[in-house]
Amino acid sequence: VLEDGSIDQSEYTRCIELAKNNIADEEYAFLLSDFGDFLMNEKIYDEVEDVYNKSLSIYRKLNQESGDEYTEDIYWILRRLSNYHMISNEYANADKILNEINDIIKDSNDSLKKGETLYLLAHLHFNQLNHEKAEDELNSALNLLTGIDNEKGRDKLSECLYLMGLLHKTTGKL
Repeated sequence: VLEDGSIDQSEYTRCIELAKNNIADEEYAFLLSDFGDFLMNEKIYDEVEDVYNKSLSIYRKLNQESGDEYTEDIYWILRRLSNYHMISNEYANADKILNEINDIIKDSNDSLKKGETLYLLAHLHFNQLNHEKAEDELNSALNLLTGIDNEKGRDKLSECLYLMGLLHKTTGKL
C-alpha cells in the first residue's frame, strides 16, 4: 500500500507470484480474481483477461473435482469477464460468455441472476443494434424481475425499464 492509500500493481503482482505455490488452489483462484478486480477498478486492462481466465481455470478444475461446489465462483468470474469484454467492445466474446452464464443458471430458481443476465444480453444486443433480440431479452428479464420484492430486484427492474425506454425511443416506438 502506497502512502496515498492506493495499492502498487507491482507489489500486488509480486504477492500473487509468491502465493502461487504456497497457498491452496481455492485461495489462489480467489486472489487472482481479486487482482483482476483491482486491475479493472484501476482501468489497467492489459492483464485483466489473462488473470480472470487463470482464476476461472482453477475454479473449473476445483468444480469438476468437488461436484459443482464452485459453480457460484465460476458464475462471478464469467460475469466479470463479460463486463471486461463489453468495456473493450469485444461484443462477440461478451455474447459467448453471457450465453455460457445462461447455461450455468438455466436450471436455477434465482430469477434475479436470470434477469440480470438477460438484461446484460439485451444491453449488449442494443449496443450491436440488434434491437429485436434486445427487446425479446428485455421482455423476458422484465417478466423475471417483476416479482422480486427486494432492493436489488427493483434496481435491476428499473435498469431494464430504462433500457426498454431507450430501445423504444431508438426504434421510434414512442
